[in-house]
Amino acid sequence: MVTLKDIAAVCEVNYSTVSKALNGYTDISECTRKRIIDAALRMGYRTEGVQDAKERTWLMGIMILDDETLPLYQAVLLGIHACLTKRGYDMVLIHQAETGRGAPGGMGYLAKARHLGLEGVFILSGVDEQILFRTGRLRGIRDLLTGEIPVVVIDSTYRACRCVVPGYEEGVNELIKYIYGNGHRRVAFVHGDGADDNGVPERGGRWERTLFAALAANSREVSGDMVRCVRAGHMSEAYSAAAELIQSWHWLRPTCVLFTDDSLLKGGMAAIRDCGLRIPEDISVAALQFMAQREDEVLRVSSWRFDPVRIADAAVELMLAGAAGHRLHGNRVLTISGTFCPGNTVAKVSK
Repeated sequence: MVTLKDIAAVCEVNYSTVSKALNGYTDISECTRKRIIDAALRMGYRTEGVQDAKERTWLMGIMILDDETLPLYQAVLLGIHACLTKRGYDMVLIHQAETGRGAPGGMGYLAKARHLGLEGVFILSGVDEQILFRTGRLRGIRDLLTGEIPVVVIDSTYRACRCVVPGYEEGVNELIKYIYGNGHRRVAFVHGDGADDNGVPERGGRWERTLFAALAANSREVSGDMVRCVRAGHMSEAYSAAAELIQSWHWLRPTCVLFTDDSLLKGGMAAIRDCGLRIPEDISVAALQFMAQREDEVLRVSSWRFDPVRIADAAVELMLAGAAGHRLHGNRVLTISGTFCPGNTVAKVSK
């Protein structure tokens, strides 16, 4: 019996391209479509009733809710792609600008996913669920989350679907223990959260709750003046926040600053250097990180690090379980732990 994979091999195209050609999708060239159909007929493949038979497309979609956070998720994205490729899947990027709900002549996210024949959608999002549904440009995500296509959200907890989240609470707790254990008392925090329709980061989001919960668990308090909320992944905003913390306090400046992601760390370290300070001699830094540092870097950041490959593997396994029809009973959240790396950017200070 001739299969779609047999046709794909003869035509030297992907399995998904064959499926699209035989199911009438419009995002392949007419020349390719004709070549595939001719080959299918020549090989005796029964093309009729393909839609009724619901042939698999072997296509998975992926969405990033904020383009500015792409550098944060790049390693996870590559991990998902590698994992799916091993299983014979192709990956399609669903772009917000082209599929926003209510856009003139555009499709909603769910309609786009159906049109492409996606077997599942990965959503990489650092946006809090409450903020997600309050933000007009993202409300169309609701239909996708509650539709019939399996969805796995990475980096946030949404009640309507499966989720994979790094163990941020554990990471922040361990870093706070380490920082205060090295004698620091004037500790500042630069954290990234989701933004409203005007691009203003919303206070009281996931990161702010996580930070203050960790401080309370360690019997520590911090002044609100020592906390800066910026948009997740925005290096320039972290630069401004760090510079403001340093310049506003003068001799009472923080002795250590904790950043909640790689991009914020880069922006903050650039501001520290531009202010003429040395790390860690003049000021210490710590961070939560997704990206592995190069072994030849002089500064090894004191951090709690998450393995992007572990996160990607877990997300794919959850997705395949959903695509296989395993029903979701209640909220299913998989938390991926990280690893503490002492590094050399937190100095000891006299208590």
